[in-house]
Amino acid sequence: MSGLQQLVGLIVLALIAAGVIIAVDYRTVQPKAPVDDRVLACYALIPADRQAGLHFKYEPDTKTATVDVDAEETTKRPTNEQLDTFIQCLHVFIKDVRLATASQPAAPLGEVADHWSASGQVGLKLTLMPGSNNEVLNNLRFGPASGNKSDIVAAWCKGAAACVKCDPQEPTPQTLEVLVSLLPGSHTNKVQMPGSWETPNQAKPWQLVDRKGRRFFYECGQAS
Repeated sequence: MSGLQQLVGLIVLALIAAGVIIAVDYRTVQPKAPVDDRVLACYALIPADRQAGLHFKYEPDTKTATVDVDAEETTKRPTNEQLDTFIQCLHVFIKDVRLATASQPAAPLGEVADHWSASGQVGLKLTLMPGSNNEVLNNLRFGPASGNKSDIVAAWCKGAAACVKCDPQEPTPQTLEVLVSLLPGSHTNKVQMPGSWETPNQAKPWQLVDRKGRRFFYECGQAS
């Protein structure tokens, strides 16, 4: 039994032993059928102040579930790590769990690429090709946008054509992977992201956070 399974088991046992019923706001979580305590236990792994904009749909006949997150970027939106934990927990009880990406808030390109490659994700992946300035490439602004992945990426590639090369340039719903590389000599502007951020102990390539809690990404300039 994995550590995650043990954690979920302990949560479920604790709920049963204490006779606790988790009250779920159905404006936030919208199942098509009643969700049992095991799934509610997974939902409880996300802090209460981070549950805004999270939508859960469950198909009891096929035992499949889709989790979606609103595109609006707020401080109450679950972090990618919290969503991954939620998805992994659901996998213990539901055979097919998918994290829908029809809505993509504004984020650094590298973060989007990592998230789309995470467990529970389906469809198109983004692969960043190393180049002369990986900091800029990883931190190019991506989104906000809504729609399916191929349309989102196609629109972004077109809008950022002065800075990046996408291969293929116009992905279709059948495209499994898009390679993204930074064009030599491209013009970009460093812009502060909204909100206040904790400085990571070991920052990932797409985490440009200074000691004052300011986070930045790059925006592509117009072609000359």
